[in-house]
Amino acid sequence: MKRLSLIGVTGLAVAGAMASGQLYLVTKDGKSIAYPIENVDSVTFSEPGKIKSLSLDDLIKKASLADSLEKALLECQAGPYTKYAGVYRLSDKSLLCIKEDGKAEWLKDLGKGKADNNTIRVNVTFSGVDFDPNASLFVDGDTIRVSYSWNAYYTSPYDNEKHTSTFPVEFIDNGSLIIDGNICKNAMTFAAYESFRDSVLAVYEPVFTKGEKNGEGYMVDLGLPSGLKWATWNIGASKVDDYGSYYTWGEVKTKESFSSDDYFTLGSTTKDQIKAGIIDSLRNLTSQYDAATVNWGKEWRMPTRKEYVELIENCKFYWTHIGTMYGMKVVGPNGNKIFLPAGGMIGEHGYYEFNENCYYWSSSLTNSDYSAHVPAEFFWAHYLTTSYNQSNAYYGKSVRAVAVENTPSPYAKFAGVYSLKPENIVPTVNKEYLVIKEDGTAEWIRDLGKGRADNNMVRVDVTFQGVDYDPSPEVSIINDTLFVSYKSHAWYLSPMEDKEITEELYIEPLSNGTDVMINGTVKKPAMTFAQYESFRDSVLAVYEPVFTEGEKHGNGYMVDLGLPSGLKWATWNVGANKVDDYGSYYTWGEVEPKDYYSVDDYFTRTMSQKQMKEAGIIDTLLNLTAEHDAATVNMGAEWRMPSRKEYLELINNCKFYWTHIGNVNGMKIVGPNGNKIFLPAGGSRPDERRYMFNVICEYWTASSYYGSSSLWETHVPAEYFWSHCVTTSWNQQNAHCGNPVRAVAIEK
Repeated sequence: MKRLSLIGVTGLAVAGAMASGQLYLVTKDGKSIAYPIENVDSVTFSEPGKIKSLSLDDLIKKASLADSLEKALLECQAGPYTKYAGVYRLSDKSLLCIKEDGKAEWLKDLGKGKADNNTIRVNVTFSGVDFDPNASLFVDGDTIRVSYSWNAYYTSPYDNEKHTSTFPVEFIDNGSLIIDGNICKNAMTFAAYESFRDSVLAVYEPVFTKGEKNGEGYMVDLGLPSGLKWATWNIGASKVDDYGSYYTWGEVKTKESFSSDDYFTLGSTTKDQIKAGIIDSLRNLTSQYDAATVNWGKEWRMPTRKEYVELIENCKFYWTHIGTMYGMKVVGPNGNKIFLPAGGMIGEHGYYEFNENCYYWSSSLTNSDYSAHVPAEFFWAHYLTTSYNQSNAYYGKSVRAVAVENTPSPYAKFAGVYSLKPENIVPTVNKEYLVIKEDGTAEWIRDLGKGRADNNMVRVDVTFQGVDYDPSPEVSIINDTLFVSYKSHAWYLSPMEDKEITEELYIEPLSNGTDVMINGTVKKPAMTFAQYESFRDSVLAVYEPVFTEGEKHGNGYMVDLGLPSGLKWATWNVGANKVDDYGSYYTWGEVEPKDYYSVDDYFTRTMSQKQMKEAGIIDTLLNLTAEHDAATVNMGAEWRMPSRKEYLELINNCKFYWTHIGNVNGMKIVGPNGNKIFLPAGGSRPDERRYMFNVICEYWTASSYYGSSSLWETHVPAEYFWSHCVTTSWNQQNAHCGNPVRAVAIEK
């Protein structure tokens, strides 16, 4: 007897009938193939996922019922899985997906979603058990049997037992299934589920990565830029879904009650805590007051605020749960993940927001000097928000540790931030710092300028005073000496000074382990490299010059800040020839500076806006005309004063940093493309004196007062831009005052 093999419906057009004991098959190209029935025992279909074999008797019986062999073959080809295909919700809320090709997979409850690039991202959580997502299917009579594996390692690596189960799946007429004796409703068709799954980007994965053993815990590499590895579970816990112990900040033992009148640092100022060795100079807890180090050993410590910020900025956060414990799944850049249980916190009246919010102490104290109740920094998250904040140190909060890994490099003995004396390199510089990193790279920084508050974070800017160093020197080791080769150029305040110098430092460590010898002179490190890195990142120091050199344009230089309008701004003020010069002061509408600025003696005194329009002083948009524009008259036809609208564009699109060049304070303005200008804080001149000199930036716009002109018959105020270390805005004042002017370019 012969066995007839068919590739399938897609590869063969089947037609024909049974006659004279012959089985006729017609291929797509029109050829007929005849097989004597007595020579055919069975027909095998080899297309993957379809029914594999059918006896000849069954084929003849099906053909008779279907009225044709073609229909019979098509019916056979469809396979027994189609009537089961779908996504079925089981009694434990898991989802069994049976596909038409005979494959199956397990899903679990879809968690809460979050918006991500206008797409709803839905996450699948596994409630305590991790199923093998690819279950095996086989047919037993009229019943499909599903064989699957699952393992109980999910919340602790000590539970790692694999189980295999099999249960029957039966189809019933109303569209439901009997699965292991339970009637399960068809959640959706398989095609509908596939579409849904792809559209919501459902993630079928456990909530955390197992991690690697490290001392008393397990650490997970999330692929963070710093390389920092995070613990798999909390201090005081032994599995992932345990919130662990609660600690008052700075205390290393948990307790039953947490009171504002009874905690370790009560009444201690920041200065007191540094002096007592509770925190270091960077305001982070020292090891003996670190709950992670004391409870888990020297391989672990509490993360700093900076490290929580790195977690927030580089990871994706999904609100989910393990069993009944809710929390945040944190997915790193490399796809590895940790789970932070939402243990809430404990206050004077017991648990607060338990199973609703994640509260985790950092090791960092806030930058404040309260006489008592100095707040500490903490990470917090719930299903809508992930951020950091500060609170009183007495609350009981969870602690998640980070791994301490020591990997010294050949440069470790040189690593540090070294303060150099100005006479060694450039006599005009007050202070300079050489940063030597443990990985063999180095960079120059200069004086740290004044900071400004920005989203509750102090932003400190580095200013280069007179000389601009190549920020990345080349480092090499010869015997026991580190050689640092760097370049500096003197073009910084004026294009008239433009020369480049290449120099080399040689640096040797001394036997005391803390000092180095640089070019024959003993230098003390300003701070260790690790302290410097933490400090630099916590204050977001910007290591760059204060302004962009710009492009020559008429009698000045213009800088493209990348503004939406394309407007380009001058590099320095009208009447100046370098960046840190205040330039000349002008009464609004006048084009020459004067010695005394009087409210009784100025050009537009007693004139209304209507009169100024009629006299050609301002145009219909209330902006000064060219002959009354201090920038145009003094710098030429390529320049003019900016309007109020153009200053608003500057405010709305740029970042503002209060800084200084030498002794000149002012505002560094960084455009969307990273280019920048510096506005010296020249204050204003209401009479012969200088008002708020070196404290506030006040710059005339070309615009007359934008309010109702009917309110001002005389002394019509003019609009001006103003800025200091806290605020940047615009305002109006009497036109008689003397203010600096910054021009904008007219490009034809």
